[in-house]
Formats: sequence, C-alpha cells, structure tokens
Amino acid sequence: MPASIQTFACGSLLKPELCEGRTHLPGAHPGAISDIRAYASVGEEVFLADRMRQDAIIRKLEIIGEAVKQLSEATRAQRPEIPWKRIACAA
Repeated sequence: MPASIQTFACGSLLKPELCEGRTHLPGAHPGAISDIRAYASVGEEVFLADRMRQDAIIRKLEIIGEAVKQLSEATRAQRPEIPWKRIACAA
C-alpha cells in the first residue's frame, strides 16, 4: 500500500509489519484487512480521485475499530506492540 494511502486511511494503524500474514481480525468482517489492501492497491492517483474507494476503506477501518473494542484486555496484552487504542479510535 503506498505510504500516502496508508497515511490517509489509517495513519500508522495498519503498519505492514503488524498486519503481515493477517487477513482478518477476530470479530471483524473476515476480509476487512484484505479488502483494505485490495481497495488501496490501485495506486495513489486513482485512490485519491475515487471518493467511493476512500469511503470503503474508512468503513472497513471503522469495522476493525469496533472489533478491537470487543477484544479482551488479555487478548490485547498478547500483542502489546499493536496500538490498540489508536485502532479503536478509528471506529
């Protein structure tokens, strides 16, 4: 995902190293992360010109944020490097 798209979509919430190998977050739409990657894969110029694509990414981030809010503290503690509060704020 181009850096400017990642910044627009979620700042540093979906850093590639934190999402590597993941296609979903428990409790979220099963393909939310994969969908974001696919929607943003068109390149920066196309992405910035397509408001519907931007809205779709924002909605997926809201879904992920809501799912994060449902995770137990014990689950979040297993991955302390993930900025859970920032992700939850996307919802």
